[in-house]
Amino acid sequence: MSEQKTSRDNQRDILFPRHPPTTLDDYLHLQQDSILHREAYWKQQAERMVWATPPTVIVEEDWANATCRWFADGRLNACVNAIDRWIDEDKGDQVALVVLGRGSIEKRWTFAKLRTEVDRVAAAMVHDGLTAGDRVVIWAEMRWQAIVTILACARAGLTYVLLPTAIPLHYVSVLVHDCDASMVITDQPSAQTPTEPERDGKTDETQNLKTLIERQGKRIPVIEINDGTEPNPFTQWVERTAKEQGRIEPVIVPSEHPLMLLYPRVTAGLPRANVFATGGFITQTATSYDHLFGQVLASVAEPGVVSTIERTSMAEQSYGIWGPLLNGHHIVLLAQRANITLGDLLADTEGQRSNHVLITTPDHLLRWRNEQRQINAVHDRASSEPSRQQPAANPPSNGASGQGSETNPREDFAVVAATSKPLTPRTAAFTEQSLVDAPHRLVNLWTQSESACALITAYPTADLNRPGLLGLPALGVDMAVVDDFGQLSKTNEGGHLMLRRSWPGMVRGIWNQPGRLFDLYFRRNPGFFATNDGVRVDKDGFVWFMRRLDDVVKINGQSLSTSEVEGALLSHPFVDEAAVVGSHEEGQDTIIAFIVPSDESTEDAKSRKEAIKDLKAWLAETMGDCFVPSRIVPMTALPRTRTGKVIRRLLKRIAVGDASPSEDLSHVANPEAITSLFNDDTH
Repeated sequence: MSEQKTSRDNQRDILFPRHPPTTLDDYLHLQQDSILHREAYWKQQAERMVWATPPTVIVEEDWANATCRWFADGRLNACVNAIDRWIDEDKGDQVALVVLGRGSIEKRWTFAKLRTEVDRVAAAMVHDGLTAGDRVVIWAEMRWQAIVTILACARAGLTYVLLPTAIPLHYVSVLVHDCDASMVITDQPSAQTPTEPERDGKTDETQNLKTLIERQGKRIPVIEINDGTEPNPFTQWVERTAKEQGRIEPVIVPSEHPLMLLYPRVTAGLPRANVFATGGFITQTATSYDHLFGQVLASVAEPGVVSTIERTSMAEQSYGIWGPLLNGHHIVLLAQRANITLGDLLADTEGQRSNHVLITTPDHLLRWRNEQRQINAVHDRASSEPSRQQPAANPPSNGASGQGSETNPREDFAVVAATSKPLTPRTAAFTEQSLVDAPHRLVNLWTQSESACALITAYPTADLNRPGLLGLPALGVDMAVVDDFGQLSKTNEGGHLMLRRSWPGMVRGIWNQPGRLFDLYFRRNPGFFATNDGVRVDKDGFVWFMRRLDDVVKINGQSLSTSEVEGALLSHPFVDEAAVVGSHEEGQDTIIAFIVPSDESTEDAKSRKEAIKDLKAWLAETMGDCFVPSRIVPMTALPRTRTGKVIRRLLKRIAVGDASPSEDLSHVANPEAITSLFNDDTH
């Protein structure tokens, strides 16, 4: 519960506890207080940060015109808050960054060592002529050089721009031009422009990218990261230029100075870079991370975070990089990250799990669950009861796994946090059996590309968590659920999830596109930030996801949401994943479902067709005939972007026969899902 005090000017302020309470009633009261006294709440959270000039103005907003400024008269440096402050507090010898591989530590940096490396990279950038406010594009996997570059940009007052590694080379040059970048850091040595032939069987990606950029009228440095070469070009650049430049002091910037630009949808039409401000982002990220994981990790040695999510996602920036460092915890980089298997994850983190949070997605958990089932089938065919055996890399041996051994207890992560979409019951059950030691240690994080960090979340305490929910509104976040007429929805009544006021970390705008943020999120619902999610709030105050609001199809005069059909399909034991799209066939609207079957006994075409026939009959019985898709198409996996989003546009094109396996699938993280579909005529 919050406490009240009277200040010198007789204004009542609220003293908020550092961590949220663990009981539901107390949390809901505190959340209400944090909205009623929003400025007092965020003023206290800003005091977590080290400011060169502390802010006196907390928030300035014109919500009707989609603008806000947080801590606007304050000045600070994000890198100082992530690294230097811990050295100043005599914690420089504590671990800050670790690279793991097969249970062993490949590289390890303390905060003091990390600051030295970050300072060298920042000095190299300054030596090459970059000044505060310039943009640096990072087109590379999340390896240690990328982490150091991100922190070096913050140290030098530069703005970093993350691009997904999967996008085509020619589009990288488009985005470099769009953000007017002054430097590119890349680890893509195998990429090649369509117009540049191979020379002697080899390609020079750096020169190719430079050529494309120069064709757009720019000449900027392109620095290559290549761990497979000695000496490494990145290391050579740093050693040469940093030695000439010497050490630099952190650049103090205004709170609203752009810390980073993120392109959430780089393949869909006009480029769109979300802008995030330094002071608001690090204040809310540090607070959110501490609220979620601080109390759990307080009792462990060397707490840190392991992440398997897409590096350009907002959740990765908040909880995989900045959140841990801003709280004095360390980051773990896995030597293998892309498409990591459950066995690899357990082998790589062996002996490192109990003091770490795992940040992942429901899709990773689902894939690991399927791997687990296959291993169980091999090792436990003779058993008639479901096996809960772990992969060979980490055999289960505690009571939670049904094996019960005191000599070799199973090692679990301290918390597993899943982001991007709600958890299904089966995925949650697998996670509880295999990766955490209690159901409430599996939490859901509701994030969007524009939110900075989780605005709705479950907490790793029994009273603040429920299986399958989105969570509770975060402290200081003014959330509302409204109906089609803008009226507040009643308990358990579905409605539009809206934000009524700004929050410190929120997106500030779209780079070089004034007014586009308003058009995207405010125009249809004046006075509200529209999330395009349909939710309901139960009697206890928990938020539950219902459907996306931009996927309505009208069939036989009746409007239905494709998400409702997806939800029904996911509740059937035959279906592990589902995506439903609208189509127009034979003169009428219809829906088509793409599913990933979970029943491995229906691998042959005949049994699969029978299962799909039964699935349609079940849908008609439980939801009505109009909810039955005209076609149900089985797939090995749904096509997804690098951030884990289902590519529905591609599925819609497949549904109407406007796609082929020969087209460009560079934006698809798992193109084999599409090629396997075209090789399958059973649907």
